Amino acid sequence: MINAYEKIVIKTENKLQKKNKRFNNKFISHHIFDKNTMVALHHLLNSKIILYVNGLVKSGKESMLFWAIDKNGNDIALKIYSTTNSIFKKRNLYIPNKKQLPKFSNKHTIEMWAKHEFQNLKQCIKFQIPVTKPICVFKNILVMDFVGNNGIPNKTLAESHILQSDYDCFMIILHKLYKSAKLVHGDLSGFNIFKINNGLLFFDLSSSLHITHPNADMLLKRDIYNMSIFFKNKGLVVQNPIDIYNSIKHNV
Repeated sequence: MINAYEKIVIKTENKLQKKNKRFNNKFISHHIFDKNTMVALHHLLNSKIILYVNGLVKSGKESMLFWAIDKNGNDIALKIYSTTNSIFKKRNLYIPNKKQLPKFSNKHTIEMWAKHEFQNLKQCIKFQIPVTKPICVFKNILVMDFVGNNGIPNKTLAESHILQSDYDCFMIILHKLYKSAKLVHGDLSGFNIFKINNGLLFFDLSSSLHITHPNADMLLKRDIYNMSIFFKNKGLVVQNPIDIYNSIKHNV
């Protein structure tokens, strides 16, 4: 006998396959998704938030990024957090401050990270900080604007030719992230910053923490150091990391 849970999974698989044939897309086989993710996709499809899924853009240890289409034909990104990966158990360093985020529960760790990133992105958008624009979050799926064209994401800083103006832009965003949004990114590298037409755009804010978090200072120093080394290795003139840290901390 097929239970109600399995019926939802089968129905979602059929719907995705039907949309895929209709639009002649190269959708990645549904076996990538576990049942919990299929149920979440079922909700997003029925809610008309997504029309169909094209395919996998990037796969990591903690999540997968898919290129999808919304009901208006716009490109959107689905960041699907893995519900079977135990790596989240090792992320105590990034557990949000429960005083800042009281709704989070240790019983739903994976969903917590998805909601955490969604809230961080919303906070940045509120203060006009250039980040990937969040659309919604449901269970372990974060829906965002797709930064790129026709399923191909914009180049990251690590993949781009770097100018001194890129460093200057980075410094402005770094200061504003801390001073306005009251956040520390926590995992900055050349691979989680897009280089776009009018500057830079931060993404992957799942590790970002409020500046009052006990680990915020340590992560801020690490972000500054790592990015200073990155830009220096590209041949740019960079400020002393200690001076950057003091400037950010003493002018909040």
